[in-house]
Amino acid sequence: MNYAEFDSDHNFVSSIVGKFIAPNREWIHMSRMLLDFEFIVMTKGTLYIAENNKKYELHEGEWMLCCPPCHQYGYKTSLCEFYWFHFSYNDNQNDPIIYNDNTKPHLPFDIGSKKFVLPKYGKVPSLDRILILMKQLLDCDRRYRNINLNSCYINLILNELYSQLYLTETDISKDHGNDQLYTDILDYVSWRIHDNLKVNEIADHLGFNAKYITTFFKHRSGLSIKQYIMREKMNLAKARLSESDTPVGVIAMELGFSDSQGFSNAFRNCTGQTPSSYRNTYGLNKNYHV
Repeated sequence: MNYAEFDSDHNFVSSIVGKFIAPNREWIHMSRMLLDFEFIVMTKGTLYIAENNKKYELHEGEWMLCCPPCHQYGYKTSLCEFYWFHFSYNDNQNDPIIYNDNTKPHLPFDIGSKKFVLPKYGKVPSLDRILILMKQLLDCDRRYRNINLNSCYINLILNELYSQLYLTETDISKDHGNDQLYTDILDYVSWRIHDNLKVNEIADHLGFNAKYITTFFKHRSGLSIKQYIMREKMNLAKARLSESDTPVGVIAMELGFSDSQGFSNAFRNCTGQTPSSYRNTYGLNKNYHV
């Protein structure tokens, strides 16, 4: 596995962004010389893509960082959908430091470092967060055509992925007591996120007093358990609203709300928009690829 080290003090320059949906089962990725970076996040199906002599299969929820210069081409028909953007780095020098498994530095870097490292490809730990940022990038590109704003979003997306890969796990396990309880709460919430989950249910499942885990979680995360559950529900709701035509009432039921009004109120409190307004803003369908 190769890894690319970037520095946020160096310029990231957006080239073009979009969402691609394969027109049919016979579509195959174009053959070309790739002269800038391309970042791909899969949302559906499988993409069969190669760089020089190395072939990759990208599945739903996976990403790939394509590095120049290389011969990029599809080697098999691909019925798939993905978000993507092209960018150059360091005033078009495109010169990140490249590591392999034996030479990569100890990660994460120290707090305050503006460097970050990304593997060539992998599974996105928190896909919803990346998709929200990708949709915001596309919306900004559509509204403003501002290269500087797009470039800031690209830097943000790449740093978000780095943080998901290397910072979250470290922060959970660093200098805290009873790490297992904290991760058990996170895992249980993730498992039950589609239910109308109560703090008492979490406490009973884990064998702790509800007041104790409430205080413990607040101290560890800065959020109450209820706030954390609602935040995770709203992240899922944003993804569903912008990625599908599923009715708002169905999404509300999928996330454990008893009625669509309660869901709409919670969504508006979180985002400042109604679910319909959010869908109108971020429910994009840019079906092209360059």
